[in-house]
Amino acid sequence: MGNGLSKGKKKGKLNKPGAVIRKVLPEPEPISTNVKWLQEELRLSQIRVLLLEATIDIADERFGTSMRKKVGARQS
Repeated sequence: MGNGLSKGKKKGKLNKPGAVIRKVLPEPEPISTNVKWLQEELRLSQIRVLLLEATIDIADERFGTSMRKKVGARQS
C-alpha cells in the first residue's frame, strides 16, 4: 500500500526513514552587533529600574503602604 506504513509492523513506522516532512521556516532576523548601542540601551534600562524603585520607595513612605510583592510562604 502507498500510505508509507509497513504491513504487519507497528503503526506509525515509515517504510523510508529519510521520508520526513520538512517545514519552511522564515529567515531569522540579523542580530545587531553594534555593541555601543547595546551598552547604551542597557544603561538606560538600568536607570529606568532605579527610577521605578525610587518611585515605589517614595510612595511607600508617603502613603504608608507596601507596594512590593511579599515573598515567601503565606502563613494562615
